[in-house]
Amino acid sequence: MQILEILNRLSNIMEQAKSVPFTKGAVVDRDEVLDLLDALRAELPEEIEQADVILADRKAVLDDAKSKAERIINEAERQVQKMLSKNTMVNNVQAEVEVTRSKVEAELTRMREETDEYIDARLATLEVALARTMAAIQRGRERLNGKHPYDALAPADESELPAAS
Repeated sequence: MQILEILNRLSNIMEQAKSVPFTKGAVVDRDEVLDLLDALRAELPEEIEQADVILADRKAVLDDAKSKAERIINEAERQVQKMLSKNTMVNNVQAEVEVTRSKVEAELTRMREETDEYIDARLATLEVALARTMAAIQRGRERLNGKHPYDALAPADESELPAAS
């Protein structure tokens, strides 16, 4: 069961709960609510694990890009060494190596930026989902504790109410 589905079920339970007369309390099936909270606790580590996987993927992509860049640079340097024996081509080879190196570094930078953007987008999505989850949990807990967002608007005692005409 997904986190939002669990939260929706908790909200439905709270909205459909029978009110206790003359109190802010409500009667809910404790076992059902506790089961849903347990399911929610079970889902949260999975979401956190997904974030860890995303971060690990980023590192793997960057490591792979760095490894490829190093192989390309090493190959370019090997080619330079071969061509150094040929005096007429030394300057051309060095220029090609620098161009290749610049291209590789630019590609590595581009890949790093794309990876960072991807990871940031995934983490932002996860952050929004977790924020919604936490807000829903807080609302559920407040409802379970008999608190309601409109309670703050109610007068402290009946003397503050307008007189009936």
